[in-house]
Amino acid sequence: MHLYFLCLKFAAVCRMFAKFYLGVTCGPLVKEHAVCVWSVKGGMKAVMWTDVLQICFMFAGILAVIINGSLEHGGFGHIWSIMYDDQRIQFWE
Repeated sequence: MHLYFLCLKFAAVCRMFAKFYLGVTCGPLVKEHAVCVWSVKGGMKAVMWTDVLQICFMFAGILAVIINGSLEHGGFGHIWSIMYDDQRIQFWE
């Protein structure tokens, strides 16, 4: 339901741009101002939850890439030995 109202607000802002012919330089500034006002007015809790979900999805994606890559190439130990043999592991240099 909240996403629906956010879409309605965004559509209203887009209609305002079309009606008043706001240019490329003024349009993004007005949009950024509208987003800031929306977040401060009452959506700060939603913004925080969105950030938390975004972090969770990012970590899940990173883990999926690491797990899938290690499974396709013979496991993490095999990848580590290849990196060690090619002198790609340098911690203190």
